[in-house]
Amino acid sequence: MTEQIAIALRKEIMNAGYRPGDRLSAAPLASRLGLGAGTVRTAMRRLADDGLLAPGAGGFSVPQVTGADVIDLYAARLHVGMVLLRGCAEQPRHRLLPARLALGAVEAAAREGGRRRRRPG
Repeated sequence: MTEQIAIALRKEIMNAGYRPGDRLSAAPLASRLGLGAGTVRTAMRRLADDGLLAPGAGGFSVPQVTGADVIDLYAARLHVGMVLLRGCAEQPRHRLLPARLALGAVEAAAREGGRRRRRPG
């Protein structure tokens, strides 16, 4: 249950446009989500344990993103990519066709999107 609330809180925090340093308290978030403040506080502590919120006096704040955070993100992305590539290398070619088609669609959409942005509005 706490994990589901933490997921809902993550979405709420991202969608509400909070910025690094913004203070968050459980009561307003609980009201918007239709939950009890204690339940939201527990989920906020979980997000703080994950480093997604910074605990402070009387509440939490959105942490500042540091250069080390960005490096960690790219390192994690690199490792996930390596795992995926190893998994793909072990598959017969015909099993990779859906992935190839999906990647082709993404590339085509990116090309099309790039053309749309260049046109005068």
